Amino acid sequence: MSPDAFPVKIIEKGCDLVRRNFSYILIISVLLLISCSPADTEVIQDNQSKTSTLDSIFKEHYSEHLFKVGNITKELTEADSQDDLLYIKGMADGFLQGNPASLPHDLARDPNEFNKIVEESLQEEILNLYANEKKYVAKIKEILDTSDVTEVQKMKNVFSEIYNLERNLNVNDFSLQKADGKYKENIKKLNVALIEFSK
Repeated sequence: MSPDAFPVKIIEKGCDLVRRNFSYILIISVLLLISCSPADTEVIQDNQSKTSTLDSIFKEHYSEHLFKVGNITKELTEADSQDDLLYIKGMADGFLQGNPASLPHDLARDPNEFNKIVEESLQEEILNLYANEKKYVAKIKEILDTSDVTEVQKMKNVFSEIYNLERNLNVNDFSLQKADGKYKENIKKLNVALIEFSK
């Protein structure tokens, strides 16, 4: 072997070794990526599915809660007998027995998840809305315990205003994740109206 051939042989063997090691590293990397991808994809899909489910549950809960308050309020605008007042009082009792604010407060404990479901700028207003609706219905029950039909009818305009505000919020295509300025303004208006009534 000539002295010139010796370094060439070493370089060739070194290159073969590097190629083989690179091939092994490449194969192992691809296998790792393939084996990890489905699991990662499943985790991402599970997280998206969880968020989607929570979003649907919360939206339904929020809408139903608004509807119940709106229904009680609507009945008050149409009340014209003691029987009507007894019926509305039963509705109010049923509403107050539950704890509808538990779901939003439980979700709010995980800000990361809550941010995916309710736009950050709406969160405080919505949590306040749940609390204000409960105070509002409690005040209605208090009024129904002591008032007659005439007294309730004197408040018809206030009840009509609150009912209309509720209807403006509880529309079919509302989004708590991408609410427009008008929706945010309506939540604030309803909160103010409920607070004023409950004083």
